[in-house]
Amino acid sequence: MQKHPAVGPIRQRGLAVGIPIKNAKGQDGYEARDDAMKVVNACIEKRVLLRPLGNVITICPPLNIEHEGLEEIVHALADSLKVLG
Repeated sequence: MQKHPAVGPIRQRGLAVGIPIKNAKGQDGYEARDDAMKVVNACIEKRVLLRPLGNVITICPPLNIEHEGLEEIVHALADSLKVLG
């Protein structure tokens, strides 16, 4: 996922993860928030809820999440990045 051209440097602290999204022009911040929402909406269609904060998609799962649940989140997010091309 980190090698995707629309993904910036991923930040993590414990299970909390922030994934910055860049738009087609390589811009991040305010300019890329619509692209981040496209990814979040695609995840919602896969029954995975993520929190968009501007252009950063945040993942904050419960501390008692099982390994399979984490895999489901990662796979849904990786698949949803396809909406950006």
